[in-house]
Amino acid sequence: MKTTLRLLLLMLAIAGYNATCAAASAINPAEFKAPQERQLSCYWYWISDNVTEQGVINDLKSMKEQGINRAFLG
Repeated sequence: MKTTLRLLLLMLAIAGYNATCAAASAINPAEFKAPQERQLSCYWYWISDNVTEQGVINDLKSMKEQGINRAFLG
């Protein structure tokens, strides 16, 4: 029974994936704005207390060079 249920769930997942791909291919590229009009963001997690002022400055400079202009700090 477990094998049958797993097979059914796999088939449903594949069918959903195929439907999503078909819908994505119908998207009109002209509907999108130029990338320059969007803000590029990232999640920036400080996991421990191992944070220095110079390290933060270096990270912000690197993000700016890559076009990231907004960060969500966690």
